[in-house]
Amino acid sequence: MKVIVSGFSGRALSETAAQAGCNISCIDFFGDLDLKKFCRKNFSIKHDSAEKNYSTQILLDLIENNYDDEQYFVYSSDWDNKPELLNKVLTGKDIKLLGNSAETLQKVKLKRGSITDKQDLFSFLKRKKFSLPKIIKSEEELKKEKKIDSNRKYLLKPYLSGGGKNIKLYPDLSTAQKEIEKEMWNNFYLQQYIEGKVSSALFAADEKNAEILGVTEQLKDLTKDSFKYGGNILIKPDLEIISQLKKMASELTENFGLKGINGIDFILSSDGIYFIELNPRFTAAVELLLPIFGAELFELYFYDRIDQNLSEKYISSEMPLYAKIIYYAKSDLTVKREITELLDYKSVNMNGKYEFRDLPHPGEEIEKHDPVSTVLVSSGSRQKLFEMCRKAFAFLEEFALEEV
Repeated sequence: MKVIVSGFSGRALSETAAQAGCNISCIDFFGDLDLKKFCRKNFSIKHDSAEKNYSTQILLDLIENNYDDEQYFVYSSDWDNKPELLNKVLTGKDIKLLGNSAETLQKVKLKRGSITDKQDLFSFLKRKKFSLPKIIKSEEELKKEKKIDSNRKYLLKPYLSGGGKNIKLYPDLSTAQKEIEKEMWNNFYLQQYIEGKVSSALFAADEKNAEILGVTEQLKDLTKDSFKYGGNILIKPDLEIISQLKKMASELTENFGLKGINGIDFILSSDGIYFIELNPRFTAAVELLLPIFGAELFELYFYDRIDQNLSEKYISSEMPLYAKIIYYAKSDLTVKREITELLDYKSVNMNGKYEFRDLPHPGEEIEKHDPVSTVLVSSGSRQKLFEMCRKAFAFLEEFALEEV
């Protein structure tokens, strides 16, 4: 089958679809070198557009200009932030959408305005007795909450979120009130800071039922003290935690009609699970499940009813620690021609193994703090896993990158 894969980065979803034997056209921002391993063709903003800054509209333009009678369209971030553009992909084409519709995305989108809106995603979960951080959406709500408890930490987050960008931590609401300008409330909200491990639950849904596919711990950028997304480690929490996550995923699925592969970001705290965010689409962490599910992972998009044994496959799997970790540029860089030799490179030793993904093209210029590549790494212990990752980063820097 012919499938269009699209998103900010399309490599992980393309690789997942390729395992199911799909004929893939990828349209994304990066146009990574290793896409040629998984796709019959690919177009990117970086390499095929006059406008080099990312926008979902430009992805749509590239799709319109390069449509080739593909039968299906499947997306990753950040199409979920632009549901108004999603239907335009389907207009005038004999193509079917895989995953959640634009109408569903509108329903689950965190809405600006009052948190008392009964249709709000957070309000729904609160009625279902799930633990949530406090949310503040306006200057008036901030003043009200400040009178109740002014000393709690809060995060300022954008409504159109992605990759941990543009998040700021405030030590208390008094500081937040001083620094947040009135017009910022149109694009940002405050979320109570919860101590614990930032994690994500990946689940499959069929509009009525949901099954947990896996749970990961989220990593921050290892080169910088920030909230920027740095990768994921596949973990196995207690069965009680998995059971609670399944209940949450099932309630969301039944109420909002979720389909395909989705993700829930949550905090694993000392006093339980706190819901943070719903990602109603394929997430960056999903590829860590490929060793467990193989081709079936992408085939889930076509299931009319989700197999109840999916969670058991994850729970019973015997795997070493497995992670994807992003290498961000420490300075302005140029990519050397030797990068092509990393397409099929694997390093294996007694401590584990690593390989590279999301490889840039020879001659490409990358600015400081921008993503360069992803390392997939496995090891028997957390300490050895990060040792292997550091070795991979050092090898990448020496072999394929040059400071400008």
